[in-house]
Amino acid sequence: MRVRTLAPLAVAALVASAYAPAHAAPPKKKKPITKTYTLRLLPTQDATEATACSGDLRTADVNTDFETIKVTGPGILTAEINGFVGDWDMSVWSSSGSMLSEGGGTTTPETLQNTAPKETMKYKSKKAQTLTLRVCNFNGTLDATVKYTYTYS
Repeated sequence: MRVRTLAPLAVAALVASAYAPAHAAPPKKKKPITKTYTLRLLPTQDATEATACSGDLRTADVNTDFETIKVTGPGILTAEINGFVGDWDMSVWSSSGSMLSEGGGTTTPETLQNTAPKETMKYKSKKAQTLTLRVCNFNGTLDATVKYTYTYS
C-alpha cells in the first residue's frame, strides 16, 4: 500500500524539480560594455563655436573622435574624459544624427591644484540602439583619456 502511494508522489516530485529551476531563476543581467582609450586630438580651429562637438569644424581623427557603441537594451551610459588641461567636451548622438546628451567644462592650471581634470556625462537609453560618443578637443592640450561604461538596467 505504501509503495502505491509513494510512487506517484516520487514521480510528481521529480517532475516538479525538473521544471522549478527554469521558472525560478531570474533572467541573467547583461554584462556592461566598457572601454578605456587614449586620444591625441588638435584643438578646434575656431574656439568661439558655441557647442564644441556639433560645429561645422569637427573633423574625425583631427579634433573629434567618433566612438560607435551598439547597445542591445535599456541602460545608462557614463563617460569620462581626464588627463588634460583646457577644454575638452563630449556628447552622445543617435544613429539618425540627433544629439541626445552633452557634457563639458574647462580645466585650468588653477583648478588643477585642487582637483584632477575630468569631464563627465551620463545618458539614459530606453531601448536598443546604436549610439555615437563624440569626444572633442575644443581648446585644450593634445592628449586625454576616455573611459565609458554602458550598464544595462
